[in-house]
Amino acid sequence: MNSPSRHESAASKYRIELAGEQDAAALDAIYNSDDGFGGEIAVKFSRAPDPRASLLAEADDVVIPVVREIATDRLVGMGACTIRQAWVNGRPETVGYLTGLKALPEYRRGVPLIPQVYAFLREQTPQVRCYYTTILSENLLARRLLERRRPGMPEYRLVGEYLSYFFRARDLLLSRAQLTGGTLAELGELNAGGAQNLTAVGAPPGVRDSDVRMLRGRDGQPLAWCALHDQHASKQYVITRYGGHYERLARLPVHWVGYPRLPKVGVPANYLAISGLGALADDPDAVRRLLRAVAGEHRDRDFLMLGLPKGHGFEAALQGVRTITYASLLYTVHFDDECLGLDDRPIGLDVALL
Repeated sequence: MNSPSRHESAASKYRIELAGEQDAAALDAIYNSDDGFGGEIAVKFSRAPDPRASLLAEADDVVIPVVREIATDRLVGMGACTIRQAWVNGRPETVGYLTGLKALPEYRRGVPLIPQVYAFLREQTPQVRCYYTTILSENLLARRLLERRRPGMPEYRLVGEYLSYFFRARDLLLSRAQLTGGTLAELGELNAGGAQNLTAVGAPPGVRDSDVRMLRGRDGQPLAWCALHDQHASKQYVITRYGGHYERLARLPVHWVGYPRLPKVGVPANYLAISGLGALADDPDAVRRLLRAVAGEHRDRDFLMLGLPKGHGFEAALQGVRTITYASLLYTVHFDDECLGLDDRPIGLDVALL
């Protein structure tokens, strides 16, 4: 990290402020300066054309601290905190998801004022009771930076592993399930109660009544439910490179045998995210039938995305499904003693909100 003398020097060259609507192009340039991260599938994560609007669509509010180079008036680094209502330890709380810690390539070796950015963000979000974030398990650079206790930096406490599943329909006859629509009010009522941590209070942000899907029994009772979150117009996953055996597989129609369709390099994936997933008595078989039916309904998509903490009971619903999986680590972030941690309840965090 920067020494105190370097902090003083940086403070004369840079200033920290909040991004505004006028900074959409500069924020987009920072997001798109990444070459992509990952192993055999390198993925660039983008929020074009307006990262601020994209983040705000997933929350009640968003705070985006930026570092601006004074001499050039150029935005060189950023972070973000999306603020929403979620269940924490059985109570509805205001939570903040920390994301988008990025800098332009020429500034990454000595990103200026990182501790000051964190302090500024905390000052701007006094209403937040619980902060959390995720880091790709393979992102060793970010983990080394943030996991180690450093002066002036918040503490990152590991909660556990979080798995993102990418899957697609294998065949046309997927399920005899009675797949129907529903309402956000119904979805919110079914998911209420705080049995899981980080589940959205009420309906997940960014979805509508028409996005709700219910697997119902013959009596009309919901057996399993979710919402389909279409974000690809404002939140993109772009393959920058295929390596290893995926370099060969990317040339083949692997989706014909049930794998996710592998998008062309440089082309944003056409995807849907699963939000608000639940089931009566947490039945994984009902979830399996729901996911098969939903996947069959959207065979035009490259894949559907679902996120689950490792060890969640719904993992059984994906047995036998040909998936591509990404592993992340989930942390709570503690600036001071007022920041809440999580108890041992299951994690109900939606992949659409990462």
